[in-house]
Amino acid sequence: EPWRSSFSSADGTIDQAYADLVASTELTLDSCLKLLE
Repeated sequence: EPWRSSFSSADGTIDQAYADLVASTELTLDSCLKLLE
């Protein structure tokens, strides 16, 4: 199944994008908490 191999090769890119998203979300939450203090 060719689509499966192309999907697994995109997996690393998806993981990286997800990691970046989580990191930026944590930074945003941190900033909000500091503003609330």
